[in-house]
Amino acid sequence: MNDITLLRTLLIPLKGSQLLVPSATVLEVLPFSQPRPVAGSPDWILGTTAWRSGAIPVISLETLFVGTEPDLGSRTRLAVFNPVGEARALPQYAVLVQAVPRLVALEQHMIQPVEDGADLPEGVISKAVLASQVVLIPNLEHVEAQLIDNMALADEVV
Repeated sequence: MNDITLLRTLLIPLKGSQLLVPSATVLEVLPFSQPRPVAGSPDWILGTTAWRSGAIPVISLETLFVGTEPDLGSRTRLAVFNPVGEARALPQYAVLVQAVPRLVALEQHMIQPVEDGADLPEGVISKAVLASQVVLIPNLEHVEAQLIDNMALADEVV
């Protein structure tokens, strides 16, 4: 008997790279709307946006990972993430993405780790090859801890 385990994931387009995350972490994908700035926050926290009955932080993983500004175009979206791990004090948050994420039913043989000796950016736990392209696997617990710390220091806590 052949045991095949599928992991439902999302391939999320960023500027110059792709993220691979479990599909359960993303609640919803919204059209882009300009975030309301949060005074005192680092440049990777773009601000807040209205969602459901409140406001949630909007972040740029491109800026956090490598310091580059994200592109804003007609395909830009906001992916609303559920917090993972110990970050339950954090409400949902939105990640600016370059297009609608794509669902990938992932099997173990489809992905290979990249061990090129290069340092990983802050907030990235691993790099891997999926369908001939390098994908980043984020450390969402680290990203969320950074978000909590920085929002507490900012003038506006959501």
